[in-house]
Amino acid sequence: MNKLRWALLFVVIISILAHGQQTPAKCQSDVEAMTTAVIQELFIKDPLYKGFDPNADVYLRIIDEPHWDDLDDSYYQIRLVKERGKDLSRDLVVKYTIPKGSRSIYRMINKALVTSPCLSALQLAAKLPIKRTQMEMTDEVRTLAEKVFDLNVQPAHLAPNVVRLDATMFTLEVIGDYRLRVSSDDHELEFVRWIIDLENAIDAKH
Repeated sequence: MNKLRWALLFVVIISILAHGQQTPAKCQSDVEAMTTAVIQELFIKDPLYKGFDPNADVYLRIIDEPHWDDLDDSYYQIRLVKERGKDLSRDLVVKYTIPKGSRSIYRMINKALVTSPCLSALQLAAKLPIKRTQMEMTDEVRTLAEKVFDLNVQPAHLAPNVVRLDATMFTLEVIGDYRLRVSSDDHELEFVRWIIDLENAIDAKH
């Protein structure tokens, strides 16, 4: 009986030791999905977006993702008062920039997750060195921004085996009574040309 008792005690001790030496499970992160989540956190947590009222405001979110190594991503969020005859002082522009040479939030997240694989999108959005610049809306920028309501956004045919010299992916998201999100690297499309003109106007004044 004593031998059996000692044998059971030995098994329990070995089990406890083995359990204590187990390697904690690694957090699995899809960098692409995490990048989308971090950018959304960046937009949603911005003071510009607080008190969002779809009956009063329209928000425009723009993302530029160049595919060449010498260019960095750009991010913009614009608030427009829906009823254009009212006080337009709420019209604002926010630009988010990353450190020069960082290339993209995707790369920054990928690097951060190497050392801290369990960071959440909220933690990453707070941790990454993203600069926020708030700007007042100039008449030129406002006139261009308002053209978003007249854009003709339609599905476009993708030409196979085409390499573009300026391969930048432009994404536009419109949030108001409805939500619209479109992306393309085709500079011939109306909404892409509009994004380029709007960004040039914003960057020229600031």
